[in-house]
Amino acid sequence: MTAEQISALCLPRTACGKDKGRGNQRVRVLAPDHALCEECPRKDSKPERLALVEFKRPHQVLIDEETCLLAQGLLCLGPATRAGCGALCVKGNMPCSGCFGPTSRVRDYGGKALSALASIVASNDREEIVRIFQQIPDPTGTLYRYSLPASLLRRRREVRAA
Repeated sequence: MTAEQISALCLPRTACGKDKGRGNQRVRVLAPDHALCEECPRKDSKPERLALVEFKRPHQVLIDEETCLLAQGLLCLGPATRAGCGALCVKGNMPCSGCFGPTSRVRDYGGKALSALASIVASNDREEIVRIFQQIPDPTGTLYRYSLPASLLRRRREVRAA
C-alpha cells in the first residue's frame, strides 16, 4: 500500500463525526481496537485490583521500570487509549498520554479516561475522591489533550420536536 493510499484511509474526522471529504463513510484506523494495557510491556506487574489513594506526577517519584505505572500512582491513560503505538511512552518510562485516542467503542475519550481512573480510586468517600482527583493538574487538558474538539463537553443536546 502506498503512503497516498494510507493517508486516504486515515482522513481526520470532524467534530460532528463526519469524515472530512467523505460524507458519512467510516474512517479505517490502522491500529488494533483494544486498550494499550493489553500490549503494555508492564502488564504482568499490574495488580489484579488496583486501588489508588493518590496520583503522582513523574517528577515526584522514582519510577520503577518493571512495575505498572498506574500501580505506582502515576496518571497513565493506557486503559482508555487505543493500542498500536508500541507503548513508546511506557517504554520511555513515562505514563501514556493518550495520543492514539480511544477504541471504536468509546464516544468521548476524556469521559472514558475519567471513568477508568475513577474505577481504581480506593475510596467511596466523596470528599476523599475529590481530594484524590484534585491532584490531577488541569484535568480537562490532561484527559482531553488530543480529543477536546471532538468531546461532548459544552455540546448542546438536540431536542426533537414531539
